[in-house]
Amino acid sequence: MLVLLLMVGAEIAALVWVAGELRWWTLVLLAVSAVLGLALMRWQWSKVWGALVESARTGHLPPGKLADASLILIGGLLLLIPGVISDVFGLLLLIPFTRQFVRSGLSWFAGRTLRRAGQSGGVVIEGEVVTGTTTTTDDTLIPGVIEGTVVDSRDDD
Repeated sequence: MLVLLLMVGAEIAALVWVAGELRWWTLVLLAVSAVLGLALMRWQWSKVWGALVESARTGHLPPGKLADASLILIGGLLLLIPGVISDVFGLLLLIPFTRQFVRSGLSWFAGRTLRRAGQSGGVVIEGEVVTGTTTTTDDTLIPGVIEGTVVDSRDDD
């Protein structure tokens, strides 16, 4: 909640500063950025949507296309919010050249966060696999069930 209030305060301060410098041209700037942003979003979204439809047809999702679709939607929403700072970030998300840097930065941050949480690798369970059947308490046979105990040997921080 505090972050949202700080963002709103920064938007208002930036808008007041720009309005002091540009006067009524500020309204023109906001209108042009909204129209330009919507046009960019529509153009980029059609490209990404086409790639997503193609990947659904072939069953293979190219890397980064889902992230691109998300970033384009976020960029379009940021451009719809009146303000200078949100317009700058929205345009950065809509321009393909800068979007790839944002996407790689977010991937790096997510990877680092997962590594810190200890979720970066898979869990290895040591043991042996015995095929066959086992019985339950009511002597029902269950095929392919392995009985055992899982012991977590990871260090807890």
